[in-house]
Amino acid sequence: MNDTRACNGARYTRRTMTAPAESVSRSSNPSRVAAITVWILVQLAALALGASGAPLWARFDRPTEDLALPVMLAAQIAAAALLAPLLLRDVTRAILVIVSAIPFAHLASALSGGSIIGLVRSELFVAGWIALLAMWTIALPRHRNLVAAVASAVSIGGVVLAYLHNEYGRESGGTTAFPPSPILSAIRLTDESVPLLPTLATMAILLVSSAAIVVLITRRSNPTSYPQSDRAKM
Repeated sequence: MNDTRACNGARYTRRTMTAPAESVSRSSNPSRVAAITVWILVQLAALALGASGAPLWARFDRPTEDLALPVMLAAQIAAAALLAPLLLRDVTRAILVIVSAIPFAHLASALSGGSIIGLVRSELFVAGWIALLAMWTIALPRHRNLVAAVASAVSIGGVVLAYLHNEYGRESGGTTAFPPSPILSAIRLTDESVPLLPTLATMAILLVSSAAIVVLITRRSNPTSYPQSDRAKM
């Protein structure tokens, strides 16, 4: 009787201790609907900006619609980096993000009068970028904010550094972007004269190497369980 009561008490204590933790984790985990809604709103804002006709900078001398696709690509890459902890928590969300990005890019391409080939080339790069972010976000659940910070620095910070280089470093490289940025790479791929293979090969190498590292991290964080004989001894 005493053993049974002790066991029941232990079970009751375990349940009461784990229940609040489960409720907190569920409440802190935003729903997929909310995440995809935020993602769609960001793309709607980019599409509205491209269709508004408002000048994007001083002395803007071309129709804003011509830049609808570049604006959309920049918004997709930057938003995926900034919102990675929200958008890319699991594989399902990552797939939804990639799939829902295609129709918005198609609408932006129609506004800018771009070709289907340029659209496919650039969206392949965007899909690879999102998949790369998803790997690291899922593999490092405790460091999602760090992943977002690094990705944002690479994507958005790369554009800022490229701008500074083009403005103040003309003597060293003309208009060549330095360092390379995912946003600029995606925009460049809309031009069919730009070679596709080097960019996609680089993205493929990043995906394969990241997948290998993620597998190693997952194995170390989740070691194999003890054999049945060892359990009996313990």
